[in-house]
Amino acid sequence: MSLADELNWRPATELARLIRRRALSPVELLRAHLETIERLNPKINAICTLAAEPAMAAARRAEQVVMSGDEVGLLKTTSYIDWIAPTFLVTLASLPAASAPCGHTAAGLPIGIQIVGPRFAEPKILAVAKFVHEMNPTAWPAMAKSAVPR
Repeated sequence: MSLADELNWRPATELARLIRRRALSPVELLRAHLETIERLNPKINAICTLAAEPAMAAARRAEQVVMSGDEVGLLKTTSYIDWIAPTFLVTLASLPAASAPCGHTAAGLPIGIQIVGPRFAEPKILAVAKFVHEMNPTAWPAMAKSAVPR
C-alpha cells in the first residue's frame, strides 16, 4: 500500500494529531492527496478545476506554523482559497460542502463551520449555510473584484 493510500483511509482527526506531533507534514499530506487525485480523477472525473498550487501554498504556510511550534488552528485566512480549503477533501468524495463563517475568537481569528451533506443535496447545504449566517451575521471574507460575480 502506498503512503497516499494509507493516508487517504485515516480519519481526519488522526491526520491532525500526526501533524500536531510533527509526524506528518501538511505538505506530505497534500502531496498524498494530489497523487491520489492524479491516479483516480481520469477514471472518475470528480474534479473539474484542481487548485493544486494555491493548496500547496496553504500547506507550506501550515507547515511553517507547525514547525514554529504554533497551533495550526491559528493560521489566518488570507485568501478565498484559504477560506474554502476545508471543503476540498469532501469534494473528492463527491459530497457537497460549504464553509460558513460563524464569528471570531477574542483574538480576532475567524471561526467557521463546514457543512457536508449527501450527494446531490446542494440546495440543502446552501440553505443550512444561509441559516447559520442569518443566526450569527458575520462579515464574509473579502474577495478580489475579479472573483465577484457580476
